Amino acid sequence: MAAGMLAAAKGWRLMAGMAAGMLTAAEGRKEYEFSRLLRSLQQLREIDFAQQMTPTLERVRVFLYFQ
Repeated sequence: MAAGMLAAAKGWRLMAGMAAGMLTAAEGRKEYEFSRLLRSLQQLREIDFAQQMTPTLERVRVFLYFQ
């Protein structure tokens, strides 16, 4: 009976270890996806900023008007 209980305990530890590994992998994927989302948002901000800083004809006219 003790041997059976020991085997069951080992089985539970193995299953708990597998579950912990799966949770860790899922957490890693979440962190990767979140960091990828942040990078894409940062790139969009940089693109938007670059477009805002691009001199347009209207901006040049306003600049020259106030010189």
